[in-house]
Amino acid sequence: MDTLETVLITVYGDATYERDETLMLDLSNGSGAPIGDVRGIGTIANDDIAPVVSVANASVVEGNTGTSLLHFAVSLVGASDVAASVDYATAGATATAGTDFESTSGTLTIPAGMTSGTVDVVVNGDVAVESNETLSLLLTNPTHATVGDGTAQGTIVNNDKAPTALTLKIVRKPRVVIAKGLLEPARSGHRVTATLFRKQGTRFVRVLARTVPIRYIKDRDGDGKTDGSYTATFVRPKKQGSYKIVVRFKGTASAKPSSRAKIFTLPAS
Repeated sequence: MDTLETVLITVYGDATYERDETLMLDLSNGSGAPIGDVRGIGTIANDDIAPVVSVANASVVEGNTGTSLLHFAVSLVGASDVAASVDYATAGATATAGTDFESTSGTLTIPAGMTSGTVDVVVNGDVAVESNETLSLLLTNPTHATVGDGTAQGTIVNNDKAPTALTLKIVRKPRVVIAKGLLEPARSGHRVTATLFRKQGTRFVRVLARTVPIRYIKDRDGDGKTDGSYTATFVRPKKQGSYKIVVRFKGTASAKPSSRAKIFTLPAS
């Protein structure tokens, strides 16, 4: 006589990470014997791999005042029917917590069915001329997920320009007029435009302009900023009178523009 029979339930497989699932089998209408435990619990054990959570590098322009937000994008790769969470915390590198940015930590939850989230870090603006600064965001203690790339670099992009200064000396020779001086700070590739003007009536009229490279770059005065020399040569005008030379450095992405002018006279040649 059989004392054990089996009821088979078809279970459908999938590749979605999920909690273990349960179903119930109820017995009723017994015949020839009483029913003891009328309900059985069946468990469908999840065998799928938890999704992978990672964080990407981020950057933001610092700004001169107030605050801005550095947005770290956190991604979740892999199908899941369960909300995933992960702890996060910032750490300074070349950027200083409390000065350049505000430390933050907490737990990010990505709801079931979603694939991404964001961690925001507050960045403080200033007008200091400095290099780009960095901090890091670290992911730890995942729940219903595993950590893939758990460390990201945040870059605070400097948008402040260094002030520059020009000197100007006029050298008058029998056949030429020379404008010369220094630009500080200076780098290779910087150029200065010198423009010669002649006074006509109450105003100065442009005669000629020359753009010349900065050369011999070094820190002559020992102030930690390199300076470079320039020389612009003009054929000496034959007309006597009042003249002016204006020298201009138009600036770069990291250096402010500057200018200098001098008025001088020339006797008849």
